[in-house]
Amino acid sequence: EKLKLVDSIDVQFVHTGEYIFREGDKGENFYIIQTGQVECLKNEKGQELLFKTLREGDYFGELALMNKKPRSLSVKSGSNCKLLVLNSKTFGRLLGSIQTILMR
Repeated sequence: EKLKLVDSIDVQFVHTGEYIFREGDKGENFYIIQTGQVECLKNEKGQELLFKTLREGDYFGELALMNKKPRSLSVKSGSNCKLLVLNSKTFGRLLGSIQTILMR
């Protein structure tokens, strides 16, 4: 089972200022920051406002996958980043029945 997980993890390199996803996009992946930092941005009246900064070891993208709704924030790299990426199918398999509990 552990080997299946390792085989399911992709690595994505993102350059400073590059968007990982935008608010309203379909949720397709879950991300863990291995190196670097990202900025979570919320669109308010046409302006992107900084909501939160995430760093190494932090994760993001889970809410859209769990709720099956579009992305509620945009995420842009604040520095060059190395991200570990799990697709929605693998993410769902990992959570399994825990997802039902978390949704309550």
